[in-house]
Amino acid sequence: MIRVMLVEDHPRMRRMLREIIAARPELEVVAEAADGRTAIERALVIRPDVILMDIDLPELSGIEATRAIVEWLPRTRVVMLTVSSAQEDLFESLRAGAVGYITKDAREADIVDAIHEAHQGALPLTPPMAARVLAYFRTLAPAAPEDLLAVLSAREREVLLLLARGLRDKEIARHLAISPATVKKHVEHILRKLQVRTRAEATAKLGHEARDAMPPLPHG
Repeated sequence: MIRVMLVEDHPRMRRMLREIIAARPELEVVAEAADGRTAIERALVIRPDVILMDIDLPELSGIEATRAIVEWLPRTRVVMLTVSSAQEDLFESLRAGAVGYITKDAREADIVDAIHEAHQGALPLTPPMAARVLAYFRTLAPAAPEDLLAVLSAREREVLLLLARGLRDKEIARHLAISPATVKKHVEHILRKLQVRTRAEATAKLGHEARDAMPPLPHG
């Protein structure tokens, strides 16, 4: 059972999220808050597994609340769920300790997937947000050596390409006709072989030449 806390100041949105989660037997809403200060207080008592956190909150912003919660509860995974698609909010949230960033126009299935991915240690981002993170890391990363991909198997190269295009584990699994668990195992191998810690760092190592050398995106 994944214990979820909802931090959202609009009652209608909070009720909708509660109903989405209630429909999934493996998820449970264990706490709710309508402002940042209350979110911190309740999180410290309840210690949820995953928090869905709005940014624009009364009393204290979701970003400030996230920073405080993560400092005290490093095992709690915070996913921002917000109307904002601003790059500044995205990076401020990640710097504060959020592990994911989903906009409120996401499908119900995407919200559920984000909870699972965060709980499993992944980085749930909508494709546009993933693209911005990737672009940022590319500005920091040195040019990749020509033989960068030589250390990866053909399947690992396919997985890395799909990660770079913003696909999530389930979407990659569908494209490659493998299980999400197998995708996760491939990602672990990729991170180890490329000597990086995160998926964003791995995809940042891909230059245009490396992309051209990889197999085409599968269909179906």
